[in-house]
Order: sequence, then C-alpha cells, then structure tokens
Amino acid sequence: TPTEPPAPGLGHASWHELATTDYVAAFPFYQNVFGWRVINDMDMGPNGVYRLFGPEGSSDQLGGMYTKPKEQPGPPAWLPYIKVASVASATDAAKKLGAFIMHGPADVPGGKITMGTDPQGAMFAIHQVIAAAAPKKKDAPAAKKKAAPKKKTAVSTKTKNAKRTAASKKKKK
Repeated sequence: TPTEPPAPGLGHASWHELATTDYVAAFPFYQNVFGWRVINDMDMGPNGVYRLFGPEGSSDQLGGMYTKPKEQPGPPAWLPYIKVASVASATDAAKKLGAFIMHGPADVPGGKITMGTDPQGAMFAIHQVIAAAAPKKKDAPAAKKKAAPKKKTAVSTKTKNAKRTAASKKKKK
C-alpha cells in the first residue's frame, strides 16, 4: 500500500499554485483527476478569491488557485514554490544571478515567499516555512506546601496532672 510521502525538504516543491482564467471552472477537473477537495476559499478583496485545496480526507493544504487578473503577465500556468531555508538569502542570490523579482520577499500565512523569473523568463517561486511559535508552557502552579505538623511540646507530667486535678474539682462542684 502507498505510504504518505515525507514533508518536502529544502529544494523540493512545498506549495502548488494555479493562476487560471476561471478557478471555479478549473477546480472540478483537478478534483476528479487527483481527488482534491476544497479546504477554504479565502476572500482576497479586490484580488478575488484564493481557493486552498488538499487531498481528500485530509486537512493538509497542497496549494491554491485563483483567477488570474488580465494585467498579470503570462498565460494560465502552474507555479510550484520551492522550499528554501531563507527567502531573503535565496532572493538575494537569485537577483545576483540575473533573476527579475516580481513580488517579495513577502509574508504569507506560515511563512515568506518571493516570485520571480529566471534569466530565461521562466517563472519561479520560493517559500520559507516559518513554524508557528509553540504556545508558551504555563509555569506549573507551585505545589502547595503542606503545613508542617505542629510540634508537640513536651508538657511535663506535673502540668498534665495539675490540669486533670483542676478538671476533676470542677466536676465535683
């Protein structure tokens, strides 16, 4: 039986994005071919809706799709995001090697991205995953110390006897 692939490592695709002419019409094709399901439709305001998708039976997100605005260059296309350790460092390296950066570095939920074209004009995107900060552990409440048992003071036999005598005199009256 097939096993679930490991989480993508550095240098591997970590997100898959489709810019298309009509994401609503495109989704059923991929849903039927790959068994994807809609995880969430995010309203991006004037940029339209960004549909998050993932595998059927899972809450894992594989990517997103949206209707490409007319002003966005290029034809409808898939864009894989390649996982890097640092978007800032990878963006700087890409620029030095002749890339044209179209967007980024930019913060996105769970990380940072940059989108660009290589020196030959092919689009690429890089993705740095930033793990959510683990909730701070609350300090365990200090264990309540049990009150130390009261020390029994040694009461002399003479004092005890005097108390008994006084008590018995009261009873007789």
